[in-house]
Amino acid sequence: MTDENRNLAIMDIPKLIYRFIDSSVPPAYHRSYTITVKPQSVEFTVDCYGDILAEYKLNLCEKVFQDFLTQLRRIEISGIEPDDDKGCAGGKTDSFDLILDDVALKGYVYHCAGKRYGNLSGNTDDAARLFRELVPGLTSKLRV
Repeated sequence: MTDENRNLAIMDIPKLIYRFIDSSVPPAYHRSYTITVKPQSVEFTVDCYGDILAEYKLNLCEKVFQDFLTQLRRIEISGIEPDDDKGCAGGKTDSFDLILDDVALKGYVYHCAGKRYGNLSGNTDDAARLFRELVPGLTSKLRV
């Protein structure tokens, strides 16, 4: 991760993005998705190897957005030097583009063979859960 990706000054919070990239399985079973959180909305896109299968947009009230930010800040995710996956294949990836407290952070965690690789530290599992909780019925939306 470059210093440019690790620490970028910003004026406001335009959006926060969480991407789940599914493992390499046949298309009938592969479901990746992106959750984009903006101050007034949540956008949810489901894809299969880049082909968009479904898109949803939900309104978000200010209180829910502020609570989301507060909880996300408590997790204290930070960038680290990339950890090589040592050739592990078939895992799933959590990717984040976060802008919190005037710092932009872009990175990923690759889950493979029970281990974590990537360039983020902190409880990224809890961060991913916070994003998923903003999409009611997420599991059923993935069945497209």
